[in-house]
Amino acid sequence: MMACGTHSRLPRRARSPSPIEITRADIASVETARGGDDGNQPVLQIELTPDAGQRLEDFTTAHVGEEVAIVVDGEVVLQPRVRDPIAGGRLEISGHSEADLQEIERKLRPTDPVP
Repeated sequence: MMACGTHSRLPRRARSPSPIEITRADIASVETARGGDDGNQPVLQIELTPDAGQRLEDFTTAHVGEEVAIVVDGEVVLQPRVRDPIAGGRLEISGHSEADLQEIERKLRPTDPVP
């Protein structure tokens, strides 16, 4: 399970429910690739289903400029700042090592069994 919340100082284990929840079933695809501003940074590209994409757009529109916690299986794996509303159900996460992004990708893959 992946969830997003606006708790700016969440502990590594999330304790409270988040305002949006996106499960592995909501993820159409996820992959580590090269992108970013110069086209050569490691990035995690995530495409959501249409319904999940709309929920994420509504959430990010309401929380531009805020840090959000991305929680997978109860653990905060990323805490990015929302720069703009995320429309279209596609998002790109950068600013982390390729190894870290690949580990997050593995956790988010829809085909991985839930531990």
